[in-house]
Order: sequence, then structure tokens, then C-alpha cells
Amino acid sequence: MFFGGFIGIIYITYIEKEGHMKQFKTNKMIFTVMLVGLYAISLYLLSQYSTLNIIDTVMISLVVVIGLMAIHLSIMMGLITTFLVTLGYGVYVIISGTTDIFEPVTINYYYLIVPTTVAVVAGMIGLLNEKYLRTSDDFSDQYEELVRIDALTGFRNEKDYFENLNTEVDRAKRYEQPLSLLLIHIESFDDLNHLYGLSQGEKFLKHLSEFIVEITRQSDQHYRIKHNLFAIILPNTDFDGTALLKERFIKEFESLNIVVKSSHQKVSIEIDIVFETYKTDLDVETFHNQAIDNLIIGPGGAENEENN
Repeated sequence: MFFGGFIGIIYITYIEKEGHMKQFKTNKMIFTVMLVGLYAISLYLLSQYSTLNIIDTVMISLVVVIGLMAIHLSIMMGLITTFLVTLGYGVYVIISGTTDIFEPVTINYYYLIVPTTVAVVAGMIGLLNEKYLRTSDDFSDQYEELVRIDALTGFRNEKDYFENLNTEVDRAKRYEQPLSLLLIHIESFDDLNHLYGLSQGEKFLKHLSEFIVEITRQSDQHYRIKHNLFAIILPNTDFDGTALLKERFIKEFESLNIVVKSSHQKVSIEIDIVFETYKTDLDVETFHNQAIDNLIIGPGGAENEENN
């Protein structure tokens, strides 16, 4: 029994060390331990209640190996190994019965049926395990994607913003392309929530995000990096192009009709719009901070607009 457990430990250690199964999962390990345990119990029972010869020991050991190969590699590998083991066993039985070199051996049909059964069952367990793991990985990827998206606006969040800004800065450096960053800060957002409720503030943000998507290009990247701060990464956009976008935003925002109350009452919404054009000597953090520094928070800010 202890010998069987020792073989199982060696097998698991080998897999971990050699990296043959880099994603060695807990459920496969449990099955391996169970299989090795059955192996040890079988050897123990045979040794106690029957005559255990070398052929029995070898064949039982090979059945365990077949099961391990089938679950960790594939059914096909298990069946190929089964074929070789069964062929070897049959040849040995034939040779032992026709020559005086070996002691005659009576064929044991257990060794013809069990290896194939173990290979198929273990292989199916391996396939089901891989299917489960793929499903889990897909779910994890989808979850990771969802946590990067602001549920209200559909824009990417702050984590994604800094990762993609770093990518765009590297691209701008490598290909010497222009890059700009536009920030939109809603100064009066907290007042809007206080006066009219969170639902009305969320309604305004949803309308504003739709408006941002409408006036920007498909290649522009939109982010909500704070509860009242939007960022737009503008690839291949120089200072003049960003200035034109800012002017267009201000002009169209003035005529934008966003109703935050069913009474259609007038609502004063103040925003700041600033931008920064990338310079090759800047790192990502400095580039972002310079854009943030351009924001003038409070009355008399950079661009304060009213929307009716």
C-alpha cells in the first residue's frame, strides 16, 4: 500500500517539476490519488487473499499507468498504451505456453478487458475536466472584461484607461505619430445628484456618454475614470485636431437637450474641457498628470457651459 502511494507521489511530483501539465488542477490530482489508492488496495488484497505473482503486479501497475495517461493526456494515448500492454501480455502468454523458457501462464481475461475500460473512463473524466476548465476560463475572461467596463455609460474604466494609454504612448513613440488626450470634467455633477437625485444624475451621464460617442471617431477611446471625469484618447490627433474637437464639443453641447426632470425645468450644468498633446519626452504618468493639471476645478473654470 505504501509502495503504491509512493508511486503516486513520484508521478505527481514529476508532472509538477517537468511542467508536463502546467495547469495541473485539483480535480485531476484527486483522481490521481484515488487511482493510486485503488492500486495500493488491489495489491494489498491480492497479496493477502491470493498468490500474487510478478505478472499480476506488472499488469495492475500498467492499468494504473493507463488510467493516469488517459486522464492527463488523452483517451487516444490511453488506448494506444492499452493496445501495447494487451499485445505484450498476449505475446507473453503465447510464448510461455509454447516454450520451456517461461512457466506456462493461463490467460486472465481481466487483463484484456479492464485496461480498455480504465482508458475510456479515465479519458472521459479528463475530457469533462478540460471542458469544465475551459468554461471556467471563459467565464473568468468575461468577468474580467465586465469589471473593466462602466455599467452606466459602457465606457472603459480607470484600470483600462492607464493600460491603453501606455499602449498608445508606446505606439506614438515608435511610429512618431501624434497623440492627444481630452478630459471632460463635470463640475456640477455632485450638485445635480444632490438637487435632483442619483437617478437624474445617472440619466445625465448616460446622455452625455452617448453624445461623446456621437461626436468622436470610431478609433477614439472613451473612458470614465472618475465618477465625474471622462477621458478620451485620440490616436493620430495633433494639437489642432484636438482643439477643433473641443470647439465642436462646446458648440454642440450648448444645443444639447438633456432633460433630467420630468417637469422640463432648467438645469445648469458646468463642465471643464481640457486637452493635452503628447510630447516624445513624456512618460505616461506625466502625460496624464499634465492633462489633469489643466483642469480648473470650481467657478470660473476652463469651459463652463449651461444646458437646458
